[in-house]
Parts: sequence; C-alpha cells; structure tokens
Amino acid sequence: MRTRDAAVMADVSVPGRTGTLIGFDVGESNWPLKASFVLFVRNVVELARAHQRAAASGPFRTGEALRVRVPDAVDTVELERPNGDRETLKTRAGSLLVPAVHDAGFYFVSWRGDRPGSALLAANLTSAAESDVRERPLPDALQGSPAAAGRGLADVVTGWSWLLGAVVLLLIGLDVYWLTRRPRLATPGSGRPRPPERRLPEGARA
Repeated sequence: MRTRDAAVMADVSVPGRTGTLIGFDVGESNWPLKASFVLFVRNVVELARAHQRAAASGPFRTGEALRVRVPDAVDTVELERPNGDRETLKTRAGSLLVPAVHDAGFYFVSWRGDRPGSALLAANLTSAAESDVRERPLPDALQGSPAAAGRGLADVVTGWSWLLGAVVLLLIGLDVYWLTRRPRLATPGSGRPRPPERRLPEGARA
C-alpha cells in the first residue's frame, strides 16, 4: 500500500511464514474508525489460526509419534533425523505422521511447492525430569566461585624456594650414589683367615 510519498504497508512474507508490515502508528490515525480496519484485523487473526493449525505438534518425547501439519497441496516432505540421516516421506490429508520416534534430538521437516516451508521439532527423553531444560538458579552452596576464592591466596613461590629445591636435589644425588657405589676390593692376604693354633697333647713329643 503506497501513498504519494512512500509505502505505508508492505508484504514481508518468507517461505513458510506470512507477514505484513505497517509503517505507521495505527493509534495516531483514524483507520481504527474505518470498516477496513476491522476486516484487516479479522484477516490477520484468521491467518494466525491457519499458521497454528499448519504448525508442528510441538516438542514430544521419545517413543511417541511425530506429527506435523503441512499444506494440503504438499505430497512429500523431507525428514532429517538427529543423527543426520535424511529420508523422503509421504503425507496424507495435509499431515505427516512418523510413529515411534526413539532418538532424542532435533527433527527437521521441510517441504517444497507453491508454499515451501519447514518445521523444527525437539524430541525429549522419556523422563520428565531429564527433559526439563528450563533455566534454574544455582544453589546457594555454588554461588561462590572457586576461581574468585583463589585470588586471595598468597604466592607459594618465595625467595628461599630455590634453596629448598637444591637441598632436595642434593639428598637425591647422595642416595643415588650410595645405592650405585661399587664394593671395595679386598687386598691379597688381608682377608685370609688365620689357621687355628695346634697344641700337642700332654706327654707327647714334638
């Protein structure tokens, strides 16, 4: 919709979604007093209902069926599973039904035609607690950051640390030397045992 100077209303539809952009403040005009405004609002509401009916069924859990509403003129759609596998499926009466979905993750459904579109659905786990991905506040015990608490610690490396390290290395070197030293060789004759003294019995002659 154009005026003498510029456009005041334009179509900003994209594949799979319809939109209309109004370039002026409706409350500052007399358009709400006109019958065309009532028709415009009615058309917008009907279009929103049509999009809601054609939208996907929303998040579902594993083990349930995947249901997606598509335009009636669409015969086939392409389904991409969370593991990357793609397959072409047929629709029936403007609806796609995939029974017993077992893999958790995102399922991407797309179709072509006069009104191309797509839908992204999330399959959560069977457990309601595991599937609840809403944001939650941290417990009070975890509010303090360990990294922040460590900033106030003093530096453990001081000027005498090198001396302590040198002493430890010296002790290790002495220990290695003691364990790997060679045994001392004995000098000839120094280690020979002395023969026992022989005494003659009494009354015997030498």
